[in-house]
Amino acid sequence: TPLWMPGDLTTRLHDALCARLDDLPPLPAKMGYAIDTGPAPLLHDTSADFRFERTADGGLILRLDGASRGRAVNEGNAVDALIEMADWFAATHAPASRRMAHHVALMPPPADWTAPLPAAPAPRLQPGGHTLGVPFGSLDARALAGLMNTSDATALRVTPWRLFILEGGQPTAPDGFVADPRDPLLHTHACPGAPACAEATVNTRALATALAPHHSSTLHVSGCAKGCAHPHPAATTLTGRDGAFDLVEQGAPWDEPRQRGLSADDILMMTT
Repeated sequence: TPLWMPGDLTTRLHDALCARLDDLPPLPAKMGYAIDTGPAPLLHDTSADFRFERTADGGLILRLDGASRGRAVNEGNAVDALIEMADWFAATHAPASRRMAHHVALMPPPADWTAPLPAAPAPRLQPGGHTLGVPFGSLDARALAGLMNTSDATALRVTPWRLFILEGGQPTAPDGFVADPRDPLLHTHACPGAPACAEATVNTRALATALAPHHSSTLHVSGCAKGCAHPHPAATTLTGRDGAFDLVEQGAPWDEPRQRGLSADDILMMTT
């Protein structure tokens, strides 16, 4: 959890797990661990395969991703339990089960590993105060350096949600960052586009920034049909193709467009 405090349970579990990584069996490359032991889970919709979480009464559980309940543990045996569960996965998974949620659906774990419920999820962090949003998930190095200097922050914490948290310093709302939870850029997706990406034939982020205030639901401007920035359906998707844009409604970049060959000016005129 990005809300850890020095010396708290999250940091102690982190240090204990790091010291025992060599005791884990070989696992698929993308498997991960969420240490989400604040008062309520914050990382419930963030990718992880093993999850340390709290229960509603403050207890500690280790939950396999894909299971609604977890295994009761304590700080002293938590890492041993994780290693045992990783050994179980390594011994029982098929090559197709490269993530825990898929494996749990095919191979139910022991009953005592799915007993206590985690606490109800906490609301996701929102921009404001020391928490700032990053449009499109990209930080400009000069803007970041300026922010750190002007705010007198001592450190920066990253999160999985295109947000970061400043440690110390004064709350600030500089240009280039999002400080308002209502900012439409928070639900706007755009890859780097041309010329940053060789696959793209269109500039993406300037258009996405101009269109964002006119879209109350998800907007995706993709430099090509791969849809790297948001490989999912969106209310409005603009897909770059041969220097122009295809318009897809309620779909993904690779879906059949409603209109083809639109220029950025065409799209802006349609919007405004």
